[in-house]
Amino acid sequence: MKICIRRFRLYGIACLLMTSMLLSIITPLSAADPVTKAADRAAAYMLDTVPSPACAQVGGDWMMFGLARAGVNIPTATKNAYLQNVKNLLIEKNGVLTKNKLTEYSRLALAVTALGYNARNMYGYDLLTPLTNLTNTTKQGVNGAIFALLAFDAGGYALNYASVTRQDFISYILNAQRKNGSWALTATGDADADITATAILALHPYRGQTAVTNAINRGLAALSSMQTSDGGYAYRGDCSAECTAQVLCMMSALKIPVTDPRFVKNGNTVLDHLLSFALSDGSFSHIHGGKTDGIATEQAFYALTAYRRMQNGENTLYCMTDRTWIGGVHPDVSSCSVIAPGKTFPDLKNSTAQTAVQALAARGIINGCDDGQFHPEQNLTRAQFAQILSGALSLPMEAVTIFPDVKESDWFYPAVATAARVGLILGTASGTYEPNRPITRQEAALILSRAAALCGIFPDQTAALHAADAAQVADWAYDAAAFCVKRGYLTKTNNRITPTTAITRGDTANAVYALMRDAGLLP
Repeated sequence: MKICIRRFRLYGIACLLMTSMLLSIITPLSAADPVTKAADRAAAYMLDTVPSPACAQVGGDWMMFGLARAGVNIPTATKNAYLQNVKNLLIEKNGVLTKNKLTEYSRLALAVTALGYNARNMYGYDLLTPLTNLTNTTKQGVNGAIFALLAFDAGGYALNYASVTRQDFISYILNAQRKNGSWALTATGDADADITATAILALHPYRGQTAVTNAINRGLAALSSMQTSDGGYAYRGDCSAECTAQVLCMMSALKIPVTDPRFVKNGNTVLDHLLSFALSDGSFSHIHGGKTDGIATEQAFYALTAYRRMQNGENTLYCMTDRTWIGGVHPDVSSCSVIAPGKTFPDLKNSTAQTAVQALAARGIINGCDDGQFHPEQNLTRAQFAQILSGALSLPMEAVTIFPDVKESDWFYPAVATAARVGLILGTASGTYEPNRPITRQEAALILSRAAALCGIFPDQTAALHAADAAQVADWAYDAAAFCVKRGYLTKTNNRITPTTAITRGDTANAVYALMRDAGLLP
């Protein structure tokens, strides 16, 4: 990716013996898995040759970003050295990293977010607010908008400023697309494979918008036509590891198999081409026959990480709502104030949900029905559940079309978009949300467990679900159900949790009330 024109080579020749020792702190090599082998060797190489990562494009931010997203056990000394270098730079510059190249903020925000830190308050400095001036952010061209959007989306950070919205960044990227479907670094520059790939990467969470879907399809067609006969991508004549790496990142985010016929040339895949740049010491070269290159090594590594995350069914490389926040709580979560003290409903008198409903209603989190009753035994829809959870965490509401079946005219549009922004909801396998379908108890458990994680409450991954119908719980919901039962968010009746039945309004109120109480959100 072309964030900086100059190329820096900060890496020395790795000591092969030390590299092999470092491999033991990452993951075992698998001779049958060339991707794992190449990624592990690259990680070991970087840790060996860059013991004190800088707050910089090479040998710093992207390296730490990739290692964190790969789940590498970064040595404490290396991590502390990087954080100290970040702190020193921010203090030295009083938080003003640059006035003209704002991808410096985006890159650093991505790195610290991957490590679990709040980019809005890094040693007292806000790395995201400088990106909220669209004119300044796009002085570099479309690259500025692309990486600003990636940075905000990475941690699900709110972007509800008067000066710029997510939709402004989306529109800027869409308007920069060329007639042939590609994107370029500058308005007059050559079509660029890695800019095209990263533009698609930034846009893909918004495929609920028809214009975005059309742009992505045109971009994919352009990338298919730009692919070289050996399966790779070139910039100004030279096939490079970096161009190919960005295409692999994009394909992984969109879950496009590397064997997709659109991206196979003469039997060669994008993955084959990227691996062909790997050198014997674990590093990668910029071009074939070249020497170790720092940028190529870092980008190849995180591209392989993106591919492995897709293979493992994990969040995409840039969607970091799956990792633990340092300090525990997502920066957008806050407590709820009482706005309607004493609010109640006539049909709660004998309900086990009375205390919970009244506490939530007093804070405007939950409402009654049109007849003035609460109806605790009625079912909830998926849209209603998203609205309740978004309100319970006091998340800043921010509406931008995510799912094709959630329209701007829908009453639940802001709440569903907000819940998606922070990773509470991910949608169905088809990419829709099905907002009006009743939400099942196991679906509710999964969302509740994500909400708990945003509040710094994490499930015990080894906990067993003790219920007579535990075998009926879907694999994707088992850990969440076990967690919710253990915490009291999901109750049992006759030792059964009935995972596939719809959760009721009363049970939802009890679950959300218990979660808010545990998280200290009920002042």
